[in-house]
Amino acid sequence: MGLSHTDTLYAFHLPAERVVFAADLGLVGTVAPAGVPDRYAPGYLDALDRLIGIDFDVFVPSHFGYGRKQDLIEWRNMLEYGRALARAAIKKVGTFGVQDRQLGAYFDEVYFPMRKRYGDWHGFDEMAVLNIVRDIEGEGLGH
Repeated sequence: MGLSHTDTLYAFHLPAERVVFAADLGLVGTVAPAGVPDRYAPGYLDALDRLIGIDFDVFVPSHFGYGRKQDLIEWRNMLEYGRALARAAIKKVGTFGVQDRQLGAYFDEVYFPMRKRYGDWHGFDEMAVLNIVRDIEGEGLGH
């Protein structure tokens, strides 16, 4: 799947069964655990777009159950929403950096809209901080 979570990330499509299995490339109604914030977001989103472009019905991630193609689309949308909020926060708060209270200001701009939309997803309370900080850092660094 190219440079995304790792440079050796694979997904498998079983066309006759209309199934896609993708390890560490999406979850079903779940916020990513600690390892997935370790991602190159542009490559990760490209990989998700490639998978979504495949004709399948059942999506099997490597963690927390399985779902439908729409679950993978919702996962991708959640990631892009977090990145869009991070971009807007940096624009509003000012140049990306680590000045007093700046990260907290970025964080508030991202956390509350994410909680409103995805707060009922499995793991949100436990993993939101890591994912949000990763999005802010990634956007601030240009990736």
